Amino acid sequence: MTPTKKQDVKPANVTKAPEAPKAATETPKPEATKEVKLKEPTKAERTAAGFVALIKEKRPTITNIETAQEGSKIVIRFGEGGLVEVGKGGGLAAPMVKSYPKATPEILIFADEMLAKQTARAQKKEQAKVAAEQAAKPKAGQQPQAPA
Repeated sequence: MTPTKKQDVKPANVTKAPEAPKAATETPKPEATKEVKLKEPTKAERTAAGFVALIKEKRPTITNIETAQEGSKIVIRFGEGGLVEVGKGGGLAAPMVKSYPKATPEILIFADEMLAKQTARAQKKEQAKVAAEQAAKPKAGQQPQAPA
């Protein structure tokens, strides 16, 4: 039989490409199980926890200790105005206190006392300034003395 139409002609040497073999040994994927991963505390969180524990150990009379996250810093408030900041690298600082020997935890647990002393010095200085100004002003009814 001879095909009369061009459409009916099939080349003799054309073969179908073999299909990719299906893996019979495919293991079914396990269902996604939610693993609860405990978050490792950051260095700042570990330092803050250690600092709070040190305050409780060395100064048991202080009961009002507050810890708060402010931006990238952890702020610890305690005592009467004591404020210590813990940076994200774990460094300690007392921003309200103008000067202190070193920023070690053993020293900074007394930040509230250092701040009170600093405030007392500032008030004493201000009172001395006011007293000096009042002494320099002439009293009512007196004429100011001319400098000689």
